[in-house]
Amino acid sequence: MQTFEMLMATFGGDNAATEIALITHRRDLARLGLLDSNKKCMLNVSDRIDHIEKNGRTVLTFEKPLYIYEVRPRSWGFGPDGYDLEVLYTTYRSTDPKRA
Repeated sequence: MQTFEMLMATFGGDNAATEIALITHRRDLARLGLLDSNKKCMLNVSDRIDHIEKNGRTVLTFEKPLYIYEVRPRSWGFGPDGYDLEVLYTTYRSTDPKRA
């Protein structure tokens, strides 16, 4: 059982439990069909990441799957709606009890 402070740090993005912070460009998300009709990122909390591909080839495989625990738009002022980047904070623990 984690302490309240550890839980607050984890879900506030300030915990070393963040394994990888992935930076994605909205143009790439659109190309992959990961923006909805309102141009909002369709990647969600508890989505699992098993590997990363480039040009259809796997370039990075994770020993344990990563789970997204926060999706945060960044770089105010550059994209058509004010953002052009999305930051995905990941951890090895799922926040979805069905995936734990």
